[in-house]
Amino acid sequence: QGIAVTALGGGGLGLIAGLIMAVLLKRDWIPDYLQNPVARAALFVFFVLANHLHPESGLLAVTVMGMVLANWSSVAVKHILEFKENLRVLLISSLFILLAARVRVEDVTALGWGAPLFLLSAIFIARPIAVLGSTLRTGLSWSERLFLCWVAPRGIVAAAVASLFSLELLRAGVPDAEALVAYTFLVIVGTVTIYGLSARPVARLLGVEESQPQGLLIVGADRFGRGLAQAVQKQGFQVLLIDTNWRRVNTAKMEGLRTYYGNALAEYAHQDLDLDGIGQLLALTPNDEANSLACVHYAELFGRGRVFQYAPLSSPRDDDEHEYPAHLRGSFAFSEKASHADLSERCINGAVFKVTTAAERGTEADAELMFTESEVPLVLFRADKTLEVITDSTKVSIGDGDSILSLVSA
Repeated sequence: QGIAVTALGGGGLGLIAGLIMAVLLKRDWIPDYLQNPVARAALFVFFVLANHLHPESGLLAVTVMGMVLANWSSVAVKHILEFKENLRVLLISSLFILLAARVRVEDVTALGWGAPLFLLSAIFIARPIAVLGSTLRTGLSWSERLFLCWVAPRGIVAAAVASLFSLELLRAGVPDAEALVAYTFLVIVGTVTIYGLSARPVARLLGVEESQPQGLLIVGADRFGRGLAQAVQKQGFQVLLIDTNWRRVNTAKMEGLRTYYGNALAEYAHQDLDLDGIGQLLALTPNDEANSLACVHYAELFGRGRVFQYAPLSSPRDDDEHEYPAHLRGSFAFSEKASHADLSERCINGAVFKVTTAAERGTEADAELMFTESEVPLVLFRADKTLEVITDSTKVSIGDGDSILSLVSA
């Protein structure tokens, strides 16, 4: 009966809270600069109100409230989520310190030899059984399953719940209830230490380690974008083309390229994209503003230093910092004179994508390369299997095992 009341009361109140916040946000009744504090205040109010109506229902209420807001497609909550992430780091860090302050060294040592045995059983028995049981009939390989069996650090939820249960058990007069907190923190410290130090070697041993992806997400599947994608793909790197023009997407598919038909700027586009092996963005549309927006959008995913776009032609390069501030765009790709119109015209006139090494160019290794008007440097393929997009400020040089991809006019 108590569980039912908690579920109905907390869930119902959370649903009401979520609907109220959704309406307020959708109708713009809350100014942008007040949305974060109002959302935080609403969370506290409904948490306290739910707990007042029925004990321990507050957490369920605010959880349901968040689920309602997250699934209301017409309400923009991205800035609230960003604020939540920053707040979460601060609160969890503080909460771990507060909870750990309740554990004394003598509480842990009093556990005796049963404590390390309990920790080892959690790592080598309980966790593998749970993972193997939950991954039956999945597409995971045995290596991936074994890695999941190994990596499972316990976190803040276990610590908080253990402290709460311990207090309730002590009030109920259960013997040795205070040992629950000590056991929980022993498991947290032990698993985090063991898993944290061994995760990478174990991943390497099982063959599931993946270094930083080097592939390209290219926004714009025109003739130049498709040619660049084919040349990069032939060098063994993953490439994904995205465009809103179905004819271009279909042509790219026929040429054997991975594609996505849709808008790269859609709020949840990156969740629908298969970005396996993709770690950099090239925005190659004729629209400077769309390119900049794409770079800002995907900088959160790939990192600001791994998003690139055509340089705008509306002002000289030396003045771009004023019209196009760095935090509102990506790095300018390719040579100083490269533009969508120029590169498209070169492709129409028969320019070819060509990969060359230092020896093939007749230059010494690591010497800075010089380029004629007929050649536009695009991408560097390094000997260590990394891909580097050339920018307008790159001093281009290739060493032993490196090569360079250029667009060479006929």
